[in-house]
Amino acid sequence: MGCPYSGPVDPNAAARIGKTMMDLGCYEMSMGDTVGLATPADVVAVIRRCVDHGIAIEQIALHLHDTRNMAIANVYAGLLEGVQVIDSSIAGLGGCPFAATASNGNLATEDLLYLLHGLGIETGVDFDRVLECSRFVQDEASGLSLANQSRVARQALATRQSGK
Repeated sequence: MGCPYSGPVDPNAAARIGKTMMDLGCYEMSMGDTVGLATPADVVAVIRRCVDHGIAIEQIALHLHDTRNMAIANVYAGLLEGVQVIDSSIAGLGGCPFAATASNGNLATEDLLYLLHGLGIETGVDFDRVLECSRFVQDEASGLSLANQSRVARQALATRQSGK
């Protein structure tokens, strides 16, 4: 949805490439905001252009970064369009090497689950077990100078630690 070198990506260009990939046999098209430039309007535009080009909504996935604190809003926009597959990672680990330090990690699984469960969407994922993983990552990553990018996890873990 955006490039650190050339800026915004034309939704029609993304959809044409996506359609070509689907015609070559791909089963799913993950539309990426790998450097975290997108807004909900961008997400909607890309999804709608993909559907207009013949890609079924069930074949569209989202890969979002939270560089500008928009990943959850972008997920919600995608959900409203019918997207059902969303990439995430524990503690928001990961990043985009093309954006150097300007790109935060991936959408945090903890933040995604908080949204989905709050909307009443059944995920089959045990939030408490994810928080255990998040705590482990937080503890282990501290030696690597990596911070837990999940706002939900940081709050939940701090609350549990303080006993409140």
